[in-house]
Order: sequence, then structure tokens, then C-alpha cells
Amino acid sequence: MSGDALATVLGATLLNRRGDYVSSAILTETRRCQVVGVFVSAGWVPDAKAHTDALLAWYSRFRASKHGSLLEIVYVSQDRCEKDFVAAFEHMPWFAVPFASRMRVLRHLPVDALPSLVLLDGQGQIITARGRQVVQNDPSGSHFPWNTAEYAPSAAQRTVTALRGGLQQLLWLLWAALWQVVGWLQQCSGALGAWGTLHVKRGTAHFLAQLWIVFKSLLWFLLTAPWKLLVWLWQRRKPAARSSAASPSSTASPHASGVDIV
Repeated sequence: MSGDALATVLGATLLNRRGDYVSSAILTETRRCQVVGVFVSAGWVPDAKAHTDALLAWYSRFRASKHGSLLEIVYVSQDRCEKDFVAAFEHMPWFAVPFASRMRVLRHLPVDALPSLVLLDGQGQIITARGRQVVQNDPSGSHFPWNTAEYAPSAAQRTVTALRGGLQQLLWLLWAALWQVVGWLQQCSGALGAWGTLHVKRGTAHFLAQLWIVFKSLLWFLLTAPWKLLVWLWQRRKPAARSSAASPSSTASPHASGVDIV
């Protein structure tokens, strides 16, 4: 198993149960995990606590099974502040992605709702994005490592993940460029004296506060829009298929056209 491949998804550094920074390679090189569950959630989600409690109970049962040492879970917070993340992580017995790195991880995962549980293999490849279904349908973990076609990600999910990663990368580049502009404004304010510095700082702080609100809204839209678009197109495809099948041109004289009706 390759720790480097898994680090591409989770990052090079994780937090352990004690809150210490450790290398993400510990999952595969030291613990020899075959499956890593990436749990993405946030305290502000209405049913987050219920899902977290269900996952905790399942995790305890699985750790006591014969495959217990071959799976680990990594928490990726989508809380609004680091204080909320720390409060939630204190009650979790697994690893976590540092709060500052949480958004980067989502570029590699098909997360379209919160909470989500994505199962990865030791190479960082997605086994299934329906980890919550695994928890519900396989309470004893007897189907470990869940690498059958039943749980495999669909082509649509892989497309959405790739599209979302590209859009997020573009958004992060724009955000970095805006920070460069802010830094330039603060440097220019030094030439205006104390009065100019005070007013530029106040204006910059207000601008950044408003920009952060817009940025978060836009980021969440980019996370969900591709998947919603595919669902919408699929729903429109079904009525079109039914109307096509019911039209006279498609039902009249099937044998004359040489088309077999299955």
C-alpha cells in the first residue's frame, strides 16, 4: 500500500486522538489499514449527531471483529470555526484532517451531502461513496472490504468528483489572487499616514468579511451544483424516453423496421 497515494487525498498530516500531528502514512505503513473511511460532517447539520452516534457504535463493533485493525476513520470537519471542530473531535476515537486543510480534501471526494462517509482503499482509490449505506446494511462488517460492484462509484459520481475538483481549484486560485490584492492595499496604506492606514484597514476588514460570506456560498454551490445538474438531466431523460416509446412512429409496425422489441 502506498502512503503517498493516500496522502494525495487526505494531506500529509493528520491529527490523532490526542490532538497531536502525525503523518498520514501511519494509516497504511504502521497500522496496515486496507480501508480508510473519510467521515465528512459538521455540527450545524440537523441530524449530524445521530449519524455520528450511529457511526461510533458501528466502529466499536467493527474494531472488535477479526478485521478490526484493517480499517480506520478520518474525520473531515465542515464546521464554521475551529472551536466547533475541536469540540466535536474531542468525542471521536479516530483521526482527523487539520481544520485548515479540510476544504482541500473535498476536491478528491464525491461528497454531495452532509454527513457523508467515503471509503477509500490503501491506494487512495474510492471503494464507495455510500459509506453510510455500508454502516446501515452491514452492521457486523462481514462484507469487508466492500469492493464489490454493489458499492462501486458510478460513472456519474466519478465525473462529478473530477468536475468539482477543477472548479474548486479555480476558486482557490481566485481567492489567493484576492489576498494578494488585499496585501497590496495594506502596503499602499502605509504611504497615507496613520489616518489613511486606519481607514484602509477598516475598509479591508469589512471587505474581507463580506467576501468570505460570498466565498462560502459559492463554494457550497460548486460542491452541490454538478450533482444536482446530473440528477435534473436524468429526470428529464425519463419522460422523454417514455413519450418516445409511446409515439405512433415508434410503435407502429416494429417488424417492418427490423428492430427487435425486447
